[in-house]
Amino acid sequence: MTASLVLASLSPRRRDILQQIGISFDIIKPNYTEIPPSIGVNPIDYCMHNAQEKLRNVCQVYNNRIILSADTVVVLEDRILGKPSTDRESQDMLWKLSGKTHKVISAIALYPGKETSISAYDITEVTFRNLSQVEVDWYVKSGEGRDKAGGYGIQGKAAVFVRHINGCYFNIVGLPVALLVDLLLNHAPQLWPSAI
Repeated sequence: MTASLVLASLSPRRRDILQQIGISFDIIKPNYTEIPPSIGVNPIDYCMHNAQEKLRNVCQVYNNRIILSADTVVVLEDRILGKPSTDRESQDMLWKLSGKTHKVISAIALYPGKETSISAYDITEVTFRNLSQVEVDWYVKSGEGRDKAGGYGIQGKAAVFVRHINGCYFNIVGLPVALLVDLLLNHAPQLWPSAI
């Protein structure tokens, strides 16, 4: 049986969140390559653009389905921290975040199966403890942060770095649940289990 929702993302974190809240879905990889952010770009605009482009790409083939896409960025002092490609980049990112508060922005775009798409975003503030050299080396060696915005995953070992969060936890993981439910209730209520 075909699921009602198409998730335009290969993120295992987004997959896990949808499974956790009871929404069935198919996964389609968008044929879209994110362009690295330029200096001075507005982080919200950048994140929204990526989510919308992923959605647009999958809509070209599956325009009769309900489609969800998302993008997440980590922002420190108005600068986007991408995904580290080397251990050195991982170390640099963790040292930048150590003892400071940064923002995590997740944008989601929803095509309800007809008419136009809807986009929205959420912001969560995350405060890290002051990290030690041993902790940074331990985390980088684990490899956990290599494919993650900002070089860490709050749902994994990096949970020990976090002193405080202000906002949606799931937004940090990659899919703001409360915002998603609001969009589904307003634009695709048949997908939300409590409405069935």
